[in-house]
Amino acid sequence: MHAGAIRTTFVCLQLNSAQGRQTILGQFRTIQLAAIGLIVLATVTVLGLVWVSVGLVRALGPALPQAAPELLVGVLFLAPAAIFALVHVLTERAERRQAALAQQAAAAQNSNRDDISKLADIARGYAEQSPILALAIAATAGFVAVRYPNVLSIMTEVMSGLDSANRERR
Repeated sequence: MHAGAIRTTFVCLQLNSAQGRQTILGQFRTIQLAAIGLIVLATVTVLGLVWVSVGLVRALGPALPQAAPELLVGVLFLAPAAIFALVHVLTERAERRQAALAQQAAAAQNSNRDDISKLADIARGYAEQSPILALAIAATAGFVAVRYPNVLSIMTEVMSGLDSANRERR
């Protein structure tokens, strides 16, 4: 092997290992920040519960006006935990909704493929008799599939009905 090729290979290996280290360090940093965030959230939640319990103890006693500051501090400490839980629930719902929409889109795409296939078969049937009619069917189907995909199934049903009526006449 040539010395230049060996040197080039060594430099490429160094670059690849440096990029790999950067990727691993970036992932570790992300995990570290997430763990720190959860620890801070748990600490704040515990402090909030402590202050709420102190406020409730005072509230149950005869000195109701004295308990208000502790309750307020407790609620303020619990607010981040409540916001976190709310965001978690909402994102979970959004993910489920997005998955359902993706599933519906995949089903619609498969349906559109079937409709285009049926229209292509109808156009092939007319190609011998009238190539212009076959071209018009194919062009219209392509336009409808791209511009108005919801109408494609209706167009397929109409064209299938016309095709079957023409076959019965023959």
